[in-house]
Amino acid sequence: MVNEVLMAVEGVVGTRLVRQIFQFYSRPLNWTVEGVPGLLGDHQSWGRHCIHAHLIMAEARGLTRESTNINDSRRSRNGYKSKTFTMTIETTSRRDVPTTLQYYASTTDSEGPYIYTGVPPEGVPGTNITSEPYAVVVRDVRGSEDAFGGLDKKGFQYAHHVSQEKLFAEDSTIKGAYYQEIEELLKAQTGAKRVFIFDHTIRRTPKHEGGGKSTYNAPITSVHIDQTTEAAIQRVRDHMGDDAEHLLKGRFRIINVWRPIENTVAHTPLAVADFTSFDVSKDLLPVRFILPHGKIGSIYYVRHNAAHRWYYLADQTVDEVVIFKCFDSADGTEGDVAARVAPHAAFKDASSPADAPERQSIEVRALVFDTE
Repeated sequence: MVNEVLMAVEGVVGTRLVRQIFQFYSRPLNWTVEGVPGLLGDHQSWGRHCIHAHLIMAEARGLTRESTNINDSRRSRNGYKSKTFTMTIETTSRRDVPTTLQYYASTTDSEGPYIYTGVPPEGVPGTNITSEPYAVVVRDVRGSEDAFGGLDKKGFQYAHHVSQEKLFAEDSTIKGAYYQEIEELLKAQTGAKRVFIFDHTIRRTPKHEGGGKSTYNAPITSVHIDQTTEAAIQRVRDHMGDDAEHLLKGRFRIINVWRPIENTVAHTPLAVADFTSFDVSKDLLPVRFILPHGKIGSIYYVRHNAAHRWYYLADQTVDEVVIFKCFDSADGTEGDVAARVAPHAAFKDASSPADAPERQSIEVRALVFDTE
């Protein structure tokens, strides 16, 4: 996808420019570019059409960080004097991934959908939800992160963030220095006045050693959203004490900040969805989330819809974070907030090198308030 176009057009361009564009992009595919066949008869629109040709060709071919500079100062056949036309175009390789995501299918009884996060009562299944894989294409935003994201436009965005914490091995260090880093990051990214981080989760691919039960949280491949509206409001009351009712009168969000640990992500990267591609009334299903000691929360599972648009950041490094909404009290009726949440899930990338390190990641969830 095109990352940057810098252009300076003076006067009209010669016919050779059109040939150079097609020569540059013609290998080995042939593409019909809208508007180009009429170029030679309309000098005034050559620059605009040629730029259009470059953008379409570059996007279609998914080129790897290449640039071309084209200069033409010849006299055209009908006597027009051409001045210099210079265009620099940078494109970034797209690694769109055909894969499957697990969507909600049905429940196995009449109890309503539920999930036990701990050990369920004897004789009770851990969940009554069944899932079904659906084929999707997860689009790579590498090189176009700003164009694809936006917390209020899509529900997610990417940011460069270098952490002093590298291994995330000590819980005390994570809750101390790392929480402080993320609080500062969220204030800078959202303009929030107050941030309260209430939990974090480290995920690693399960490794069963000696037949014992894994102690890792595995990547979740079911499409979901971390909080329902009721659960989000309860979060504020659970954590903010006497300030809760005051804070609930203003805008608040629950935001997840997700990053790789130790290695660039190769296996099971995280996909996030554009909220504006969802039909909220049909696609989202509340699920009881039954925690240890009997506490009950609620999350959303997601029904499949072919209109859903999925994205990820190819080869996401430890210095890159994805910031996405789990909830936003702004309902879109006022202001510029189009996205309230970002459905998400881990997915399999068959093109990942078999010998690449398994995914490790940390996600931090925070209450983010626009008022003190």
